[in-house]
Amino acid sequence: MLAATTQANAQKKLGALISLDSAFQQVEVKKNASFGVLVQVQSGTGYNWDLATPPAKCRFTESKITEAATLPGAKETRLMVFKATESGLDSIRFVYRRAWETDSKPQSERVLAVTIQ
Repeated sequence: MLAATTQANAQKKLGALISLDSAFQQVEVKKNASFGVLVQVQSGTGYNWDLATPPAKCRFTESKITEAATLPGAKETRLMVFKATESGLDSIRFVYRRAWETDSKPQSERVLAVTIQ
């Protein structure tokens, strides 16, 4: 229940809240608005979602766990918050990998297309 409350509170504070569950997604936000991206992570394995490169027209502002694992090694929900800083089109590319394996191909990738009004 706490996780649902935390995510509901995040949605009220953010211009948009996206669950990154497919390879390509889109979102529209207003300039200077913050928006959140929810990702599933399994921190105990070393794998985590990270930014492939910083986006050009959005600024990454914070990351926090909104739904903690109930068992060792279980999945957690992580909220990554961005602020739209310039009007136009941008894309944010996320990679799922271990932090120390930066030279190897990521286990998975996701792209979020952002339209900033």
